[in-house]
Amino acid sequence: MKNIVLEFNHQLHTTLAVDQINQQLNETWQGRIVNFSENKRALHIHQRNIGDLAIGEETIHHFFNTQDEFLRNSLNDLEQRGCQNVICVGFGGSSLGLKLLDDVLGYHQSSEKKLYFIDHLDTHLIDQILDGCDFENTVVVYISKSGVTKEVVWLRDYIRQSSFCNEKVITANQSLLSDWGCRAEDIIYLHPEVNGRFSIWSPILFPVAFKYGESIIETLRSGGRHVDQIMMTTPLMETIPGQLAALSIQEQANQNSNIHCFLNYDQRLNVFGHYLQQLEMESLGKPYDRHGRRLSQFPGQFILTEFGSQAQHSIMQYIHQHHQPISMTFLMTQSQQPGFQELERHVKAQINTLEQGYPVEAIQRHQPHLSDKACLYRAIPGEKPTRVIKLLNDDIETLGALIALYEYKVMIEAFHWGINPFDQFAVERPKQLLERLV
Repeated sequence: MKNIVLEFNHQLHTTLAVDQINQQLNETWQGRIVNFSENKRALHIHQRNIGDLAIGEETIHHFFNTQDEFLRNSLNDLEQRGCQNVICVGFGGSSLGLKLLDDVLGYHQSSEKKLYFIDHLDTHLIDQILDGCDFENTVVVYISKSGVTKEVVWLRDYIRQSSFCNEKVITANQSLLSDWGCRAEDIIYLHPEVNGRFSIWSPILFPVAFKYGESIIETLRSGGRHVDQIMMTTPLMETIPGQLAALSIQEQANQNSNIHCFLNYDQRLNVFGHYLQQLEMESLGKPYDRHGRRLSQFPGQFILTEFGSQAQHSIMQYIHQHHQPISMTFLMTQSQQPGFQELERHVKAQINTLEQGYPVEAIQRHQPHLSDKACLYRAIPGEKPTRVIKLLNDDIETLGALIALYEYKVMIEAFHWGINPFDQFAVERPKQLLERLV
């Protein structure tokens, strides 16, 4: 795969349900219903392939073209009004991807425009943001696919009390025009069949396009399209997503804990681990298949994520000496910077320890003065599965490919198990209870 390399240390012996997976992937590409519990299609791939009638149908592409045109008009509106600040209010899939892009783009290009994120209810921090902005040249962008996200509704009421009433709303809820009293030109509609955690290709990119330019949208999408073409023309087990999914399923069979640790060694991608955490755990945390049968093991893994250089001085103690084969992913971006070779040495040392361990016999040879008990305290079991994902480029197109790669990895796992990666009923239950709680 262009600009992305996967290396792993354990032999693959898991057999995926390839025919079942390929059928579901084809149905996804063709725009058929794959979100079986909600009777919906999953159109995020179509969103990044606008105009390619080999994927989806003409009516879908017409909707997405209209979306993009409205997004451009909204960007022009902000330019004409002299807007300098955008405050982005959203949670989960409406926030993490945008923060990730802002972090990466901020290293590549400067902008006089300011982009702020509110994805919490901490009014101390919210007030700091509002105090630093002039409400006359600030637009607040509320992102909520449902339009009823409780935190977003509460935040809108709170923020408007401070006279920040210039707003744009990104939603799939057609009734917000009347419910919120918005102007028609201030609402950008999402397609209801583009799931939130897969929506990075959609008009939620509006705040990032405001700060860095509209071309960012096409650049990100082009990276995703590159992965789509590979997935549609390459045998499943020869693709990186297929191999990652098989590794994950293989590890689940060998673990009781189902923990997977994702370490990122590029500070610019610090949010990516959390983005991946939502993508994997909200998509795969389902115990029943499409036929209502309880699975023999709980699918997916618990994604523990940390910045690599910090993890080496904290959580790696737990992982190295744990008796379970906790699996690891190391994400690195190749660089000519002087620190990269030193970083590679650290990663190699971690991988060597995870794979080889440090048995008592070796400790006794290296430190013969230690007692048997002291050797036991230092022993490391090893035999932990590791993999390295290396990005050969640090541009937005490569980031788009990385995101799409993991989307496919998650879908392949879900289709293997026969579960639905596009619903999230357990996440919705506490929201329902809010109506009863005072």
